[in-house]
Parts: sequence; structure tokens; C-alpha cells
Amino acid sequence: MDFALRSLQQRIGGGDESHYPWRWSLERLLRGLSTERSCSADAFTECWLIDQLASWNKALRPTRLVLTEFEPGKLCLRSYDDGDDYGARYRGGGNENDGAFLMAWLPRQHQCIHEVLVYDRTHFERLSFVSSFIVGPAPNLRRVVVQPRYRLDPESGFLEAFGPPQCLRELDLTNVNVSDVLAPKVAEVLRGNAPTLRGVILVGNQLSPESAGTLLLALVGCEGLKNLTLQDSTRSSACDAMAEVFRSSRVIQKLCLVGLCKAGMSCKHLNYSFASGRRICLRCLNDLFAALEGVLSFQHLTLEATSIGDTMGEALAQFLIKHHPLQTLSLLNCSFDIRGATHIAKALSTNRTLEHLNLRNCSLEAEIVSKLCSSLPANTTLKSFVLPEISSTARIMQETNPTLELLKLESPGRVQFSLFVHLPSFVSPALAQALGCAAKVKICHWGFVGDVLCAVYASLALNRSLRSLHIDYMGGGTADDGTTPGALISALSSALKACGRFQSFHLDLHRAYDESEETGSLLVEVFAALTQNPCLRKFSLVTSRLTLKMAQSLSVMVAQCKRSLVELNIASIDSISDPVVGVLLKMITNNVFLSRISVRCSAWDDVVRTSAAMDDAKESNQALLNKAARFVMSLDGGPAVSAEHHCAAAFDELCGTASLREHLMALSAKSEQQVSLDVKRARCYLQENYMVFAGIVQVAVVCEAGDGTMQLDALNADCWRAIAQYLKLSDVVR
Repeated sequence: MDFALRSLQQRIGGGDESHYPWRWSLERLLRGLSTERSCSADAFTECWLIDQLASWNKALRPTRLVLTEFEPGKLCLRSYDDGDDYGARYRGGGNENDGAFLMAWLPRQHQCIHEVLVYDRTHFERLSFVSSFIVGPAPNLRRVVVQPRYRLDPESGFLEAFGPPQCLRELDLTNVNVSDVLAPKVAEVLRGNAPTLRGVILVGNQLSPESAGTLLLALVGCEGLKNLTLQDSTRSSACDAMAEVFRSSRVIQKLCLVGLCKAGMSCKHLNYSFASGRRICLRCLNDLFAALEGVLSFQHLTLEATSIGDTMGEALAQFLIKHHPLQTLSLLNCSFDIRGATHIAKALSTNRTLEHLNLRNCSLEAEIVSKLCSSLPANTTLKSFVLPEISSTARIMQETNPTLELLKLESPGRVQFSLFVHLPSFVSPALAQALGCAAKVKICHWGFVGDVLCAVYASLALNRSLRSLHIDYMGGGTADDGTTPGALISALSSALKACGRFQSFHLDLHRAYDESEETGSLLVEVFAALTQNPCLRKFSLVTSRLTLKMAQSLSVMVAQCKRSLVELNIASIDSISDPVVGVLLKMITNNVFLSRISVRCSAWDDVVRTSAAMDDAKESNQALLNKAARFVMSLDGGPAVSAEHHCAAAFDELCGTASLREHLMALSAKSEQQVSLDVKRARCYLQENYMVFAGIVQVAVVCEAGDGTMQLDALNADCWRAIAQYLKLSDVVR
């Protein structure tokens, strides 16, 4: 390390000192991070670094890096994304090579770092430069994600900065141009990690047919590949090479193809002497899907940004009919014509295995929606059918349209659609029906129509299948119609209480012309209505100015939604005052279940100040969440151990929260019902061993009263649960 550091400093020192400021030198950074201590992680012990994440992240902030314990005992090193909440515009004052050097060097020093995520353009551009100063692989690096916001042309050595890695389980190269020169080097990394690779994402790479063939040929050797995301060649489809990959893979489960055949095909079946424009070969598509039919474990197919025309629709329909293990089909951001929709509808009518169909963000005409929905009565196995957003002014919302009646009957059970309400002059019966059965509703206030808006909210109150509600509040109500902003807020609050089983609520106030302290006071009623929703998982608030009273009301709501709330997003267009930042920071600190929280503002100084103030609190909450998850996941029913006190105390604090359940679901890939049973079992185990975890008694204590045969730990488990139900481990003075 010393040699690498000296070499790097000498090379940096040879340049323009004004371009490479020495205020935050790499040497000072490494000294402040105590890098002389080696990693202490093993199969039974976590690294000492995990307990010092707050101080490390404070030192790493000038280099635009952050360490996160993404799962118990495993760290993720990532660069700031220009769009995230970790100081979005904070460039720091450090040397531009320091961050790239640390991204490549730290995973070699600490085996507890399992993931490296590169989002920052500067880090990405300098990875090739720093790779020449570092020797040796990163033995425990499991996941490398290179995903700059804008498409970039890298130098050939950017992957060498990570070793190259030799035990990767996931590689993600998004918005990285892979030229014909770079493709063999990427293919070498794929072949070198073939025994361990489980997921590969290659999107936005501007592949030529030759580069696509090179990468796909390398993927043929990845026999353990389970998840694959590919973007088709931008010049001519590589369907034939994809088919070879699918024939070689016997365990692939999820496949996402982006822009399939968007550039057309050049194959032996097409006669281009008389053809013009882009053409698609049905025989090549059938060969591609036939290769997938041979993979019995294949269950999830996603086509993105693909045109579902006559040829594509026919090939996909045949695949739906023949491949019985398929459970999920997602057609995202796709365009349909009536012939392609007809093929899909016929296949859905005969398919008896597909459970989920997702058409989110697709461009569909009313007749195409009607054609696809016509297959619902014949298909009894489809559990979830997600339609794209439907506007309240669309033809499908007409009174005589039979599709609306079908949606009304099917929507509470199987069909989910988003309804975008352009506020009309009156609420028609068709709109009222749609408001009563839509899974997601977005309502925009576009003027002084308070009475109509109250009618919309009244119809919404009848919805029992609502999952997401988006309100864009621009004011409303006049003295002429007798409707005031207070009346509108009251109508909204009544609707929130009536359909109080939705999971996501977004309230946008930043365009409200009458937003004031009075509006902030009225929001207290909305927040009070949200506290009565036992299913609320995500809440987003956008405001032109986050006032102190609004922040205080929000803090009260968050504390009362402890059991259900998982994610909180706050955005303020105007600056955020110091008292408001203090209230938000106290809210995060007091509500330890909050680890997924975002606070954004447009003022540059506030971006730096709020991010720096809240990073440590969020990381502390994340660490507590991981300790609680570790207690549940490592529970084997054996005797209690005093060393588990910190994990048990964290579980005692977070037991019963949706944050813990969702985190366990992400870590274990279990269903919510299975996770709930695990949490219940862990709770019983904690109560039965309360005295041991509290440090009051040892694992086995013999009472010497009488004949000395009574053992304290042999008492009935109900006795321990009766004692522990009134106390937490944090109540015990140690």
C-alpha cells in the first residue's frame, strides 16, 4: 500500500497544483481512516469498521464516497449520484483521483466490502488511471455496478481497478459505451467470473453486432446465471447469439430484453434486395423463444422499449402458449398495434399458468386496452393485470364503453390501473366508477372548482382497492361556490380515512398559489388522517417552503406511524431554515425505524448542510435495522448468548415494524407471511430468555433455596413472557 500511495502522490504532484488541490490529500485521508488496521471480518465476527461507519463517512465525504451496511455484516462502497440525497451538488474539495483510488483500494483491504457502486462521472473516468497503482484482486467483492447518469466512453482499464474481480455474483454496466475494442476486455471479466456469476446487466452500451456477439459468447460459459438483462444491438438484432446463451443456461429464472429487434434484423431468412426499412424475422424470433422454452426454471420475462407488432406479437403469443412454467410477463414502455394485441389476447385466453401481466408505461389506444381486457373472463389463473395510466378524458371512460364495466368488476381483485384525473366541470357516473375501483389515482387541482373536487374525493372514499394516491394541490375554492381551502382539505381528509388501506401517498404543494401558514395548519388534519391508515408504507411531501409548524406536524405523524411507515421523502423548493433542519434531524434520531428517508431542496448550501447533518443519523438507523435483522436470521433455537445483547436490543426496539419486515424480505427472499412468522418466533425467544439478554443472570442459574434442585432457567416460558412483555432491553441499566 505504501508503494502504491507514494507512486500515486508522485504522479499527482507532477501535475498542475491548482488542478490537484492538496487540502484533502489522499495521504491525510488514509491517516484519518486508520487504514493500518486490517479487516477483522470472518464467518463469526463482523469487522471493526462497521462500528466506525459514521466517522469514516465523515472523512470520505470530500471524496464523494459513502459506506453503507446494506445487509448485516456486509458493506457497500458507493459514489454519490448527482440525483441522490447524499449531498447532490456537493463536490467536496478533495483531489479528483482520491475517490477513484479509494474505490479500488478499500475492497482489497477490507473483505467486509462486498459491493462497489460507481455513479459519479469523475470517479468513473479516473478508474483506469488509478488501476496502474494497485495490484491484486479484491477477494470478497461480490457486486460491481457502473452506472453513470449519462452515457460515457471509458478507457479500457476501468474494470482492472477492481482486480479484475474473480468471484463476482453480479455485474451491472449501464450507460457505458462498450466499443469493439473494449468488448473483449468485458468478455474476459465475464469468462473469469463464469463459475460465480448469478446476475448480469448490460444496458445502454451502444453495441455493434460484433460487440454484442463477443459479450454473448462470453455469457455462454456462465452456466449458473439466473438473472440477465440485455439491450439488443443498436445496429442489427443479435437474436441468434441470444438464443445460444439461452440454450447453454439451464437455471436462468429472470430475463429482461431492452429494445428487442428495435434496429431490425439482418439474417439469411430475409431477402433485402426487395426490402426497405427495418424488418423482423419471425423464424429467428421463434428460434429465440424456443431456446427459452427449453429452460424449465425460466419464470419471468420482461420486454422493455419493444414494438409489439404483428410479427413480435405472434412469436410472443406462441411462447405464452407453449412455455407453461412462465409466471410473470412484463411489457414495459412498449408500443402495440391492434394485430400484436390480438395475438397476445388470444394467447391469454388459452394460457393457464401465467399469474402476473404488467403493461406499465405502455402506449395503448382504447381499442387495444379493450382487446387485451377481453381475455380476462376466459383466463382464470391470472392474479394480477397491471394496465398503463388511464386519463379521465380517454375514450375508455365513456359511459357506453364495455371495458369500463369489465374493469369495475375485475379491478378490486385482478386488474390494477392508474387513473389520472384532469379535473372536469362535473363528476360523471363513469368517472365516479373509475375512482371507486382504480388501484392508483392521481388528482391535479387546476382552478377554482372546489365543489367538483369535493365530489371527486367523495367518490374516492368508496374505493376499497386503492394502493397509491397522488395529490397535486394547487389550491381551489372561492367565496362564490362556498368552498374554501379548509373545506377541500377536510374533504381530502375524509377520503383518506374512508379508503385507509393504501400503501403510498404523495402530496405536492409546491404549485399551490395559496400556500401559507394557514395551509400548513390545515395539513395537520391530513396528517391525522394518515395516522389512522395501518398500511401506509411510503409518504412523499413536496412543498415550496417547509415551515417549522409543518415539520413539527410531520414529526408527530411519523412517530404515530411507527408500525407501518417505511419510506419518507421530503422536498422543499425554497431554502430550509436551521430550526426546521433541527426538527427533521430530531425526527430521524427519535424514530429509529426510519432508514429510508430523503430530504431535498434546491438551494446549494442547504443541500450540503442537510445531507451532512442527516447522513450519520440515517446510517445509525440502518445499522440498528441490520442488527435486528441479524438477530432474526441467526436464530437457531439454541441457548441465549450474552454477546447477542446488541442485536437483541435492536430487535426489541424494531419488532413489529414494517421496516424490519421489508428488510428481512429483501435479505431472505421470503414472503411477508413467512417473515412475520420468523419475527414472531424471534419475539418469543427473546421473551423466554429476557433475563439472560438483559445481563441479569447467566444462561443457567441454580437457586439454593430448599433442596437446591430448582433451576431459574427451567421456569415455564409463560412466566418469562409475562415478565418481558412490560419491559424492553433498553430499560435495563447495564
